[in-house]
Amino acid sequence: MKKRTRQPVIGIDPGKSCGIACIAESGVLGYWDCGDPVGERAEYLIASLYKVFAVESQYFGKNVKTLISLAVERGRWEQWAIERGMTTIYRVAPATWQAAILGRGSQKWDRKARKAGAIAYVKQRFGIDVLSDEADACCIAAYAQDCLLLGVEPGEQP
Repeated sequence: MKKRTRQPVIGIDPGKSCGIACIAESGVLGYWDCGDPVGERAEYLIASLYKVFAVESQYFGKNVKTLISLAVERGRWEQWAIERGMTTIYRVAPATWQAAILGRGSQKWDRKARKAGAIAYVKQRFGIDVLSDEADACCIAAYAQDCLLLGVEPGEQP
């Protein structure tokens, strides 16, 4: 039986202020918030190394305008991944990765506590300090990577 390894995964937390994380078997290789230029070096890294892309799907709140905006951002990131030759794209619901990574199950918790939990998880697992959107992106990528390692489909695959 072939031994499974942690595949390189790009995780995206889309939105007005979003995070990007590139993780591989050795850990986090890079992370940015969307206000920072990714740069030519990162573009090369992404194009040559990453074939799996995990993006947080939009949550279904009461604000239709926000829902549409988040869906557009997710679509823009999915197109970005396709243009760079990524062969596997996963949409992961916020509640799915949060339950698996942060261990809260179906419990509701406020945004501030969830963001703090994601930052603490990234610090514990990867040993790095990140901002909240970058932490979410790292967690989304880590969730997809863990699922692939276990042979389980992460979230909803389009």
